Amino acid sequence: MEFVKGLRRFRIFQHSQTNPAEFHRHVIVAPNAAARLAGLDIFTEESNHSRQLDHFRDPLRNFNATNIEKQTGATRHTSNSTAIFFTSFSIIKRYQEHVNCFLGTILAVKSEQLQLAIYEVPWYKLSLPNQRSMQILLHASQKPVCLTLIFYPIDMPTFLQMYKTIYSIFTMLLTVREE
Repeated sequence: MEFVKGLRRFRIFQHSQTNPAEFHRHVIVAPNAAARLAGLDIFTEESNHSRQLDHFRDPLRNFNATNIEKQTGATRHTSNSTAIFFTSFSIIKRYQEHVNCFLGTILAVKSEQLQLAIYEVPWYKLSLPNQRSMQILLHASQKPVCLTLIFYPIDMPTFLQMYKTIYSIFTMLLTVREE
């Protein structure tokens, strides 16, 4: 019964997005108070959620715009503007690569922890349908989860290998330059 009520609330809310006048008729002028409150609860929760998303999105937009402005402003007023721009750009890119690789490692670790947590469930005490569900869940969790970029996994070992390779190429170029 609760599922049907929830589905009706969702449909009213969906309809309210396309036709606000119809939403007003169903929810605001609803015959019983429970239907009116249920519709308003969904509507207020969605609007609160949208406001929270906007609250977190706006500072990120401002942060990115401010960083670009600082970088371009710094490059205009210095004599070595190109060097400063590329240095700051490379530092920012390294930081972004580090964050992405770190998140990939966290995802892999959490995937392994999920597999262990499912394995530790006392499945033999469950009913037969639940045992089958646990078996399916355990089988699905055994597939390794990782972020990839084309063919390469995005994790900390890849990050370290990438910078080891960059450093070895850099030292090779320095030795060739000295000769």
